[in-house]
Amino acid sequence: MFSLSDVTGLIAQMMHDLISPFSAISAGIEMMPPPGDEVWTLIFRSKQQLIELLEIFRDFFGSQSPSVSDAKILLKRIFKDQFICNMPSDALIEVYPRITFGLCFWLVKQAVSKKGTIEIRNTPQHIVFSLTQTVILPNCKQDIILMQGKPATSGAEFYAYFVYQLLKEAFLQVHVIRSNQGIILHLKSNEET
Repeated sequence: MFSLSDVTGLIAQMMHDLISPFSAISAGIEMMPPPGDEVWTLIFRSKQQLIELLEIFRDFFGSQSPSVSDAKILLKRIFKDQFICNMPSDALIEVYPRITFGLCFWLVKQAVSKKGTIEIRNTPQHIVFSLTQTVILPNCKQDIILMQGKPATSGAEFYAYFVYQLLKEAFLQVHVIRSNQGIILHLKSNEET
């Protein structure tokens, strides 16, 4: 399933994402600000960000699939107050908690401005995830990785590959449509099974 290269690439990307809030905490503490200084607000915000990332990584990449309630908490953590999520039903989370979270996590990573709207809805053919009202990364290799499982070679591509493996294990596939208006994912059962 995962090669040593895949695992080390995923860990490297996770460490990259954790370094940013850690660096802010470290720099703030090195300044030795007096009690009550506004730098402490930034230090505590970065500390909270670091804790949230660690919890997300532990629950998402851990060996057990998160429970429905844990998946809902994880979604709130990645959306924070920056993303609006419209999901009329919990049915998808109840059946595929890790996949639901994984696709939302991947979509959030595509938003350059780190804000927007994510909508999850059912159609007769598939489940649609859409990311709109944001600036997104330009067309990228991650789309092919998420759809076809092409090998990841750098950065956030390893997140896409991890989600692809989750989809493959559940006999699901996704089709990515990226445009200037946003990203649409069509999730459906793998036709080969």
